[in-house]
Amino acid sequence: MIFTSCVTLLAFELLRDAATPAPANTENAAGTDPTAWIALSLSVVAILSQVFLRYLDGGRVRVLLRSALWDRPDGALWTVETGRWRIQPANFERLDAPFSADYAVELAQVVVENKGRHAVTVADVGLEWRGRIPGKLRSVRHHVVPRAFELPGHGHGDYVAKQPVRIEPADRVSFLFDYWNVFPPGRKSTHGIRIVRASAKIAGRRRRTLSSRRFAWKIADHDVSAVAGRIQLRLGVVVGRVLARMDPDGSGIPRMFDLHLSKEIGRHGWPTEAQAKRDLIKRAVEGTPDAALMDKAKLLSFQFALRDEIDRYRSHIDWPECVTPAASQETDGAVQ
Repeated sequence: MIFTSCVTLLAFELLRDAATPAPANTENAAGTDPTAWIALSLSVVAILSQVFLRYLDGGRVRVLLRSALWDRPDGALWTVETGRWRIQPANFERLDAPFSADYAVELAQVVVENKGRHAVTVADVGLEWRGRIPGKLRSVRHHVVPRAFELPGHGHGDYVAKQPVRIEPADRVSFLFDYWNVFPPGRKSTHGIRIVRASAKIAGRRRRTLSSRRFAWKIADHDVSAVAGRIQLRLGVVVGRVLARMDPDGSGIPRMFDLHLSKEIGRHGWPTEAQAKRDLIKRAVEGTPDAALMDKAKLLSFQFALRDEIDRYRSHIDWPECVTPAASQETDGAVQ
């Protein structure tokens, strides 16, 4: 501010001297006075300095979007630092990861960094893509905030779930989103693909800040996994997603609950009748170790959610013993 004020005063003095009538025998024309040009240049420098300082004083954040794999039973988290959406199994195995990618829950990691000089408040951190309204030529921007998981003590710090959040200068905050919950199978997108970017809204600004266009995720309508070459899911992944949404910290559900449950359901196959589905899930839940010690209300909600999730992905699950589920045509009822 002191530098800008001095430059402005100097430019004002030079302009005042240039405006003073010159003697009659002067050799320079009025329009070519070097003092006036110097004053004009200093004025432009002062204005640009004000604009630059204003830009530095305002809120400036950077948004990063990364793929992540989360092993819910052990709590291990693995992220793709390159920003690419596709996860290469060869790279995962080469890094000697502490868990298998075949059973991990796929999440979206969104990192918001404060690059400014002052603390900022960010909200509406989520995912964004463009689409078209049927019958109209103009495009529309879709913004969604998926279910976020709150994991303390991981990576850069705590993964928060509540918004808005205050970020200090030179600090960052991370979010973990269950993005497959908003990209179900059978979706219809413009040109059969969705170009997804992360976004965050800074308080006091009208537009959202987006992640890099270069590393935008290109998710096709037929994709069900970020792992390259995977066209079907293991039943344990589907069960793990439901468990992660209902019990992210693993405090209310035993560690190997999803493994025993997926083996029991996969051994019998997925039936077509609604009552048979309810009986199978109930029998599988009651047959798992330590099921009697779990909360009854949470178990009941889990059975509802698991049945709906398996029905949603039934044609995309790699069923054991080549058991192929048939399409369900019944009306869902209450769990008995």
